[in-house]
Amino acid sequence: MVKAGGNFYSDIYVLESGWACLFTTTENDSREMVDIFLPGDIIGLRESFLTGENAKVVMLTNGRLVSMKYCALHALAQENDDVSNAVLRFIIVHDNILIERLRSCTQNQAEKRVAHFLLEIHTRLSFSVNLSESFFNMPITQTVIGNLLGITSVHVSRCMASLENRKLIRKKRNGVMILKADVMAHETGFDKDSVYKNFTLKSESQNLGR
Repeated sequence: MVKAGGNFYSDIYVLESGWACLFTTTENDSREMVDIFLPGDIIGLRESFLTGENAKVVMLTNGRLVSMKYCALHALAQENDDVSNAVLRFIIVHDNILIERLRSCTQNQAEKRVAHFLLEIHTRLSFSVNLSESFFNMPITQTVIGNLLGITSVHVSRCMASLENRKLIRKKRNGVMILKADVMAHETGFDKDSVYKNFTLKSESQNLGR
């Protein structure tokens, strides 16, 4: 387990490879998973603005975390607009992902939640590792998926089987193949453009203010 963020001088991490998760500890000392990180994600950025609060992160697979001081990133972002825009883009996209997943969990039944989550992961991997195929590795358990979506691992298993029976996906040994992404998106309301929407760059914002 690593702790990221907490103050201006704390460590933050870039997940170079592998999958990781963010969790909170409940009153009975059990872990409750609240988010999942994929390659390219920055961990601890939000918590660096909140003194005394840090992100508790565990790796779900083998992988590599690259650490750096938040103050160093802050200084670099002030000097380089490309770095500043990249950090801003990550914050916006990450918020969009969480909003989309929350909307799905509050409005969709179990099967649509799972379908929405599969589309989310495929979209994120397509963006971060240039995934060009409909197949992607899924190196996490059904228990992990259930924790993220607020359903049991049994529900996840049944939902995956149902999606496969409907020929929307094909389960493979180490992953999932999306067969009918358009149908799944229509049924779940998933919109990848709402996740990776365009945003105004810092330089453009400054120009608008003149």
